[in-house]
Order: sequence, then C-alpha cells, then structure tokens
Amino acid sequence: MKTLSDFKRKIQTGVKVHTVWYNKGQAIDKGIREVKTVQSNSFSLLTGENESWLEFPKAKDITIINKDTINIYQQGNLTIIYTFV
Repeated sequence: MKTLSDFKRKIQTGVKVHTVWYNKGQAIDKGIREVKTVQSNSFSLLTGENESWLEFPKAKDITIINKDTINIYQQGNLTIIYTFV
C-alpha cells in the first residue's frame, strides 16, 4: 500500500484487519475484525454480532507504514492502526 486509494481497494468484504485504537495516547488492542460492508465513503467491521461503521479518512490524516499497515490520525493524534492479516 502506498496511498489512501490502495487502502480503499484493499478494504473488501471478508478481509480481516487487526485493529489497535488509541485513546489519550494509550493503545487498546481491538483484535482481528472482519470487514462486513464497504461503501464509497465508509466501511463496517464486525464486532461480535454487531457492526462498527468507520468513515474513510482523508489522505492528509494517514501514514502508510508498509504494504499491510496504515496509521490514521485525528487532529494530529494517532487514533487507529489497521494491519491487514
């Protein structure tokens, strides 16, 4: 992955991502989740039997770490790390 577009192409129904969420600088491992639904502006991850909806970030709010990992920032603070598994 090199761009936000690559990330959007990789997020497909059935794909699994490891999610780490940051709250006030503290990492919270949310485990491996499956992508359930993908729309043009958002996607959902299965959390148990429920879905968590997330909007795609803007390109200025991401850092691509490698071909499988993306960091997402909100107001300059690291918020989420997704790693494709």
